Formats: sequence, C-alpha cells, structure tokens
Amino acid sequence: MGFASLALGPLGLIEAVVILILVMFRVRRFPERVGAYLVGVSIIPLVLLVGIIARMPSCDVGRSARGECYAPITGLAVIGYAIVGVLGAVIVGLTLRRLFAGVPSCT
Repeated sequence: MGFASLALGPLGLIEAVVILILVMFRVRRFPERVGAYLVGVSIIPLVLLVGIIARMPSCDVGRSARGECYAPITGLAVIGYAIVGVLGAVIVGLTLRRLFAGVPSCT
C-alpha cells in the first residue's frame, strides 16, 4: 500500500487494498504484525508526499499549470496515509500494553 501504490497508479492501489484487507483479517491473531505493517507502509509515502507539497505549488483546477505543481488530491492522500500510520501505531501500542500488563515490575 506504500510506494508501490503511488508508482503503479490505480492497479497498484487495487493491489494494495487487497493486501490490506488480507492483513486486516489477521488482526486478532497477530495484532503486532498488522500494526507494524500499517506503520511501515505509511512512512515512505508520507515522506514523499509531504516533500512534494513543501516544494511545489498547488495546481489550480480552473487555470492551466505552468511548470511543476501537485494535484489537490495529494493533500487527501497525505491525510489517508497519516490515518493509516496512526492506526498502526495505536494497534502496536495496545498490543505492547497488553503484552507488558502481565509482566511483574522489577521494583
């Protein structure tokens, strides 16, 4: 769902969604793997897209673009990848909290 979906366009996005659905079915059995997968696949696209937004101006829909610019949908993609990353971090955090809840402290 990460960089491949950006590079391959709609086919990459379809493939990424299918893989995400397959991974999410395993969330009860291996939540730490699912959380780490979600965090991992959101990092590279976030870095790339935020870099694009920071360097280039936005393309206006009404006028023709001169030079390089990014589409307005790029902002929505950043929000989507950020949500996936935060969701993965929450899953990993809850799993680690549950894992260490039964471990006695050393004090």
